[in-house]
Amino acid sequence: MLKRSTLGLLVVALLLAGGLWLADTLQKQSGQRAADQNRLLTFASEAVAQIHIETPSANAAVDTQPQRIQLEKQPLSPTPATTSNPATPTSPTPATWQITQPLTTPADGLVVDNLLRAATTLQPQATIREATDYAEFGLEPARDQLTFVLEDESRHTLKLGSPNFDGSSLYAQAEQGSVVTIPVSQRTALLPSLFALRDKRVVTLNASEIGSIHLQSTDKDRPSLKLLNSPSSGWQIVEPRPLNTDTTVINQFLGRLTNLQATEFVAESQENLASFDLARPQTQLIISRKDSTPPITLAISGKKEEKVYAFSSQIEGVVTLDPEIAEGLRPDLAAWRDPHLVSLVPSQIGEIQIEAADDSLRRSLMPSTSTPATSSSPSPAELTWELSDQPGRAVVLTSLFTTLQEAKATEFLPASDRQANRLLEKPELTLTLMPQAGLATEPVRISLAQEGFDLYARSSTQTDILKLDVGVMESVLSSLRSLRPLPSPTASPS
Repeated sequence: MLKRSTLGLLVVALLLAGGLWLADTLQKQSGQRAADQNRLLTFASEAVAQIHIETPSANAAVDTQPQRIQLEKQPLSPTPATTSNPATPTSPTPATWQITQPLTTPADGLVVDNLLRAATTLQPQATIREATDYAEFGLEPARDQLTFVLEDESRHTLKLGSPNFDGSSLYAQAEQGSVVTIPVSQRTALLPSLFALRDKRVVTLNASEIGSIHLQSTDKDRPSLKLLNSPSSGWQIVEPRPLNTDTTVINQFLGRLTNLQATEFVAESQENLASFDLARPQTQLIISRKDSTPPITLAISGKKEEKVYAFSSQIEGVVTLDPEIAEGLRPDLAAWRDPHLVSLVPSQIGEIQIEAADDSLRRSLMPSTSTPATSSSPSPAELTWELSDQPGRAVVLTSLFTTLQEAKATEFLPASDRQANRLLEKPELTLTLMPQAGLATEPVRISLAQEGFDLYARSSTQTDILKLDVGVMESVLSSLRSLRPLPSPTASPS
């Protein structure tokens, strides 16, 4: 049992800790209340229904920034209840904003949210209490003015005036109150340009929604392609002929496509496409989604005076694109096809058959029953195979599998190439990798033949013949030589 003095000290310690926590909490709450009371605009950002931005300081003769921009929050639409559970309550979708002046077009929600956050958290640096001549501070008339119309139709204004003597602050006035100074850095968030406020997305979709993409090109060096997103095998090239795709390259392409943004809005309609070389675009993408919604069309011009123009069926005008990003959206069969000799999952490989011109390398291997079942997906280092000609000897094949999986084509040759076929009729080495029992996959067969510094390969996972770096052959042979019978131990003399 605790002594009475020890128990008393424990109680005192707990009371002290509780007191400190309470004091800290009250201090934070007090600080938050003080910050809220010090805000220039005291309404909540969620209550704003309209934003009017007036910038008389913009010189219409030289600036593209209009002198008046108006934004309106679009009505919230409830998310329909699921058909599987009609009783599920509906929930509102996030609010969206629309630019309504000087044109009608969707707004960038992130930029609008940033504006509202800057306005509703704005605090003064200093207060000019004796100010009466507002023109002296650039506030009568105001250089720039924001008007926030709330859902209850009340209006709240924030005027921005001249910079102070050293340019570090701006004079401002909220709700006809005192003249104050605010950090000049806030001006960018409070007065975004029309371009910054516009939704710059050229296409609006997620990569997971795409079922197929047809890339049409007028460039004779870039044949048209069709990509299909198969539920079982992922993205595949189906036109001009069936080919596997390079997963990394395709994911980069999909990233460019789904994050594509305009760098400039050059026309608000698509009536005069010929002036932008888009009447017959150099590249056209027809994007079909997995559901029954209409396809999305994206057209991209060639480079014209260092600019690349584009339009899509999801926008109303014509835009420019970053030339480097646009280049990554053009069809490129050589870059998009999978250059790998083979793709392997070692844990799914069963019997391995080795046929070779060198008789000492010929053998078969079976998965070892002694492989530790440490996980459902063991690493290659945990997998072992037993040699058919050396009962009881189990080996790890990590080096062999790594070489095969990292081997990439330096060049693709047609399956009819005479020299390659002559050599591959009698290959130096053929590996047949059977699937584990119970797997509905096809065996993988790889044949290798070398002549001088040319190494040719035929893989059952590729339609064409591959030319490989000759180092691949040496690495494979090195792994297979290690499977030869071990020398018998020499008897020690008696």
